[in-house]
Amino acid sequence: MKLKKKPSLSYYPCFPYIAFLLLTIGPLPILSAKAELINASEKTALTDLFDLSIDELLSNMMVSISEASDREKSILQTPAIVSRYEAVDLLGMGLRTLKDFLSFVPGIVWDEGAFGNGQLMVRGISENFAQKVLFMLDDVPYWQPVHSAIPLLGIPLDAIDHIEVIRGPGLATQGSGATTGVIKIVTKDHLTKDIRLQLGSDDLVNLGGFAKMTIAPGHSLVLSAEYQDEDGFNAQYENIDLGVQSENKRAQDFNSLLARYEWETDNSLLNVTAHSYESQVNGVNNPSSLLPNQLTYRGDLFALSYDKYWSSDLLLTMYSDYNKHFLSFDIQDFPFAGSQGRIKFSDSGNKNFRWRSGARVAWTLNDNMNWVLGYEYEHRETGDYEISSVNLGVLFGVAIQADQANEQSIYSQLDWSIGDWRSILGVRYVNNNNAGEEYLPQVSVVYSIDEKQSIKALYSVGFNAPNFFQTSILIPNPPPPTVGNPKLDAEKVGSIDLSYTHLDLNSLFVFNIYYLEAINFVQRVNTGTEVTFRNSLDFDRWGYEVDYQAGSKKSRYFINLSYHHQGRRIIEDDIQARSAPRYTASVGARYHISGPHFVGSSWRFVDERLSENTSDIEEYHWLNLQYQYVKRSWEAYFNIENAFDDDITNPDVDSNTTQVLRHHEGRGYMAGFLWHF
Repeated sequence: MKLKKKPSLSYYPCFPYIAFLLLTIGPLPILSAKAELINASEKTALTDLFDLSIDELLSNMMVSISEASDREKSILQTPAIVSRYEAVDLLGMGLRTLKDFLSFVPGIVWDEGAFGNGQLMVRGISENFAQKVLFMLDDVPYWQPVHSAIPLLGIPLDAIDHIEVIRGPGLATQGSGATTGVIKIVTKDHLTKDIRLQLGSDDLVNLGGFAKMTIAPGHSLVLSAEYQDEDGFNAQYENIDLGVQSENKRAQDFNSLLARYEWETDNSLLNVTAHSYESQVNGVNNPSSLLPNQLTYRGDLFALSYDKYWSSDLLLTMYSDYNKHFLSFDIQDFPFAGSQGRIKFSDSGNKNFRWRSGARVAWTLNDNMNWVLGYEYEHRETGDYEISSVNLGVLFGVAIQADQANEQSIYSQLDWSIGDWRSILGVRYVNNNNAGEEYLPQVSVVYSIDEKQSIKALYSVGFNAPNFFQTSILIPNPPPPTVGNPKLDAEKVGSIDLSYTHLDLNSLFVFNIYYLEAINFVQRVNTGTEVTFRNSLDFDRWGYEVDYQAGSKKSRYFINLSYHHQGRRIIEDDIQARSAPRYTASVGARYHISGPHFVGSSWRFVDERLSENTSDIEEYHWLNLQYQYVKRSWEAYFNIENAFDDDITNPDVDSNTTQVLRHHEGRGYMAGFLWHF
């Protein structure tokens, strides 16, 4: 059976939303004005970035503090453990995908999953079909209501300005779902037009572009897209206990579209965003026979937000976003030999969505105090998750019955400063009709030693309601069956961080120690007779992280380190501890040789781990090298990936078997051209 099927350009259900966006602004007389595009001579070339100090580059290094307190603060006073990386720096170090971007962040590991999906491991915690992080596109949560998957192959790379990552549950204003972290993808907001073409190993073809246009004073339009087609690298799968091995070409094909319209006045901002993507990745299913399968993700997002300053001290924000997001599997010889099996949602996935609406008020009480009050309502829904045979035309059953859930939140946060001290006290009340109610506190205290140094003490609690997959899944084949648990409680993570930060004109240094306690943590377990989900007994984790950045007019350097004390240990109630590395590290650099010549490199290290049967999974070293030739209106680059030719191997964390995955075949090569116009 030929599994590979290219993402169809005809699949873009968000086209009506994009059309609505364009029609909304169409009648405006502003369209009669010629779009004002930035001239190439006005562009900021890459060489100009090296003239900025670290302090200038990082002066706004924060996680949307305007949302949290309506007062911008530098990273010295940001009330969270946050790392921020500019896309231009990450690209310059030879990191060419969003997954690469995130795996460079201290404390984060990207693991490929055998099914074709993957998971982000944050502080040693992950889950295949229930990501433990809150993923946000700008300020909008973006994840599947059933499997909680996030669109790591769905965001146009050229649209990304920078990434911001909070390790820990985050701020009271940011919502539920952030038990281990918050990942925010911030898109570009400056006037530019770019087109990029990349060709590489495994017959890779990647085409992308970004444009922001001023169509009239106060009115702007953003368009971005990306398309990728490849044959894929040779992935190798092995079930150690059963002695079963398999391999396939693990192609990752996708296309995506992003559109955004903004209308800004002196005291208001209207933002309308539409996004759509489809991705397909080859993998294997059934750990006992490693049957080939293809996993398809489809996602659509339509979001509106409106900010209104009623006075210089009072900001009202209203928002509503609709996110249809789902997956499907095509599996060879499933549920029996000769059947081209398919697991998909009924009604073309149209009943798989999240709809969130809310409002908040940020009130500046005086120069030293700010108060935020907000309300949020979210509806989550799924249709029937059907098991069928495509070639036989037979419906075998429904793996997940249609269901829905509603969640309401009220949150409040007080932010005040006295002298060298800044304190934030917040609480979020969450009521989920299936998982119950919780009060989630947040306390942050920041002490500024001087203008370059600060110490932070942070405490916060994250909440995550079980998703429909965890509570309702029923797949009888292959043995053992996968069975949901409708009696699951919501999981919580309480996190304490102590941090020291030093920031000067040429360097940033952050050292933090964390302690977290997982309460009723939802874990996938294999009982021998079935694979199911259960709330674990409480367990704890602790470790430390280092985030160092330095630079001059000629260079940029990045050094990250994380230590997870429970990593690679066998702990009865913390079944994922064995699959977590004890140490991870990443080092990156960019250097301006002279004129248009730049070089960059990135090295990522993941320590040894254990598989399900405690077999050793070897450490790996992932080195990328890059050369760039940069002119003001265009640039070319050449990239060598995995220059050490190391075996990149990880345990298949959530198959509950001894399965391991080698997901890189030797060195990879890529050449690209970027045109600014």
